[in-house]
Amino acid sequence: MPDVFVSSEEDASGRAVGEVSDDTGQDNPDNIASNRLHEHIDDNIFTSEEKRFLKKSHTTLSSFCYYPERVRFINEDPKEEVILLLRHHPITNLGWILFVFFLAVVPAFLSTFPVFEIMPLRLQVVITAIWYMFTFSIAFKQFLKWFFHVNIVTYNRLVDVDFHNILYREITDASIHRVQDVTVKIGGGLRTVINYGDVVIQTAAEIPQITFEAVPNPDLVAKVLRELRTKNGAKKKSK
Repeated sequence: MPDVFVSSEEDASGRAVGEVSDDTGQDNPDNIASNRLHEHIDDNIFTSEEKRFLKKSHTTLSSFCYYPERVRFINEDPKEEVILLLRHHPITNLGWILFVFFLAVVPAFLSTFPVFEIMPLRLQVVITAIWYMFTFSIAFKQFLKWFFHVNIVTYNRLVDVDFHNILYREITDASIHRVQDVTVKIGGGLRTVINYGDVVIQTAAEIPQITFEAVPNPDLVAKVLRELRTKNGAKKKSK
């Protein structure tokens, strides 16, 4: 069962809950993002470029989603709202994509091997079919690992979902008010140019450290986390 999925619930008007309509200016994605920006986070902490990045519409396959629509996750509280949904930067998939491409073109060269040529035609077809099934299984497994391996930030907590395979996953969470320090790590030319890296979060929880690995725009992620920690701390003191 997936840890993160898109809800298909509908409201009284028949429109999916959280669905964005273009009929009026109030339902414009930019306006919605702007309203939510004022609701929880002081938008004055962001530069104009960061605001444009946050207000971008995000697809299901995005690696950086700010207030994603219709997203649910395991053990979510009924009124809990997802502020950030993060995945590894798409560039991190390049290695296995190239490997799968290599495996996909190998059968085209099997005929150059004498052993393969002397095999019966049916056996050649069976071997080729098994090879492509093996290749597809690798690609599917790697895609699922990237898609469901997510970092989630809500107003109250952090959730780190480590998806290893369909049968095994690890879920770690910590309250925002237990966050003690947020560190950004960007190393290497590729990470610097493309702007992705690790966000290391020190906490006072049972798990002392949570790492958001290879996420896009890590400085912006850290800024959102620090602002949430500040607002959450102020809220605790006011009670």
